[in-house]
Amino acid sequence: MRRAAAFALFLLFLWVILPAFAIHGTPQQPAPVLVRAATPAATLFVWAALGATGVMLAAAGWQAHIAVERGWGLARRVMMALLTLLALGWVWLAAADGYREAMRLPPTFVTVRAATPGVYVWLMAALLLTGAAFLAAGWQLRRARQALVQRRALFALIDGPLDAGLALVDRRGVVRWSNTAGRAWLLAAGGRLRDEITPLVSGGEPVQQARTLSLGEDRRVAVKALRLPSGLIGVAAQPAPGEAARASFYEQFIRRIVHDMRNPLAAILAHAGNISAAPNADPDTWRNAARTIENEAGRLTRLVDSLLFDARLSYVPIAREAFDLADVVEEVFFQHDERAGAEGKTIAVETPPDPAPFEGDRDLLARALSNLVDNSLRYSPGGSLIRLTLEAAPDQYVIRVVDAGEGIPPEFLPDRIFEPLVRARPKDGRSGSGLGLSIVRKIAEIHGGAVRAESAPGEGTTMTLWLPQTRK
Repeated sequence: MRRAAAFALFLLFLWVILPAFAIHGTPQQPAPVLVRAATPAATLFVWAALGATGVMLAAAGWQAHIAVERGWGLARRVMMALLTLLALGWVWLAAADGYREAMRLPPTFVTVRAATPGVYVWLMAALLLTGAAFLAAGWQLRRARQALVQRRALFALIDGPLDAGLALVDRRGVVRWSNTAGRAWLLAAGGRLRDEITPLVSGGEPVQQARTLSLGEDRRVAVKALRLPSGLIGVAAQPAPGEAARASFYEQFIRRIVHDMRNPLAAILAHAGNISAAPNADPDTWRNAARTIENEAGRLTRLVDSLLFDARLSYVPIAREAFDLADVVEEVFFQHDERAGAEGKTIAVETPPDPAPFEGDRDLLARALSNLVDNSLRYSPGGSLIRLTLEAAPDQYVIRVVDAGEGIPPEFLPDRIFEPLVRARPKDGRSGSGLGLSIVRKIAEIHGGAVRAESAPGEGTTMTLWLPQTRK
């Protein structure tokens, strides 16, 4: 509507306001421009030709948008312009001549006279600008049509086969819009949010991690609320995994954990049995047995710690506090610096000179970075350098852990390496529980960020963690 009004105002200014106030006639010809038709039939032709010209120019603008959209070449665009010019020439020359003969009109059946030479200049400029306006109108009509089709297709997808409930809620908790699944899963009687979902949007900042809610005996959905730039709150719900899917996952999970626990337990029992059976063994045998028991007990401890930590992420709310992100990076460096030195490796830290204020769970972020640095140390050869960097971008923080280690096989990139229980080297004695990187991704997403792995076998790995800057 705004574009149509602007188009009409432009033509009104060009053909009515400007001639009335800026272009004047002469005493002999009061009107700036005088158009005379020999007969009513001649008048009919002029109006019909003007209408046809406007339609053809608008159609040319429509086609020009299609040409840009589809990437037509120069030759095809020139051909389209020539066809438009030929059509306009036919209307005003060939069609005019044929119409004159058919209607038995005089040779000059329409005359145009301007009061002064300057008025001719205005008339030609007004005609050209009007033609350009019709071209632009056709272009805009095509854009509007395309946007309408895309909008309808998007709404049909959102309101139809998309298996997700969506709703937009204002700051007072009033539902502004919802799709079909959203009305079934998120709304109660009267079109208001269900009582179970209201706490997600009632606080100053809605939570971003998904919560699984029971909406009846046979319906469980994972609900997520997020404040949008417009000030509204978007609420999305997806069906939670069914019992069969959960049973399959936990069956695989338990088998993996049992397998991972059985190996270190078997080693501990075997070496403890050797010590018990040979109390007078030489010191080297005792030291080797003690070292093996210590290493395998450490593996068990890390496995149990990962299980407990993963459970915490699922059920315990994060503890938000304000802190300097650079301090966390330095803290992780000092956690691993001694180990790196013992293994003949080096960790280099780079942080910006200014503070990097952030609001989140400090312990969780320290754990995520620690997991990344631990992986780099584990799979980097002696003498290598691990770089831990923090950069402040305009709207986010970028943390990178870069190593020159063995790299990750391409079939695990870019996302599979972050899935639970996935290990790129399942037969490698250095491999962990398969939970470390999945924990990193969960922590990043809880804080509104993301993590990505870039790697090539034998060329090292770059782990990048993005975190949104805290808005004051």
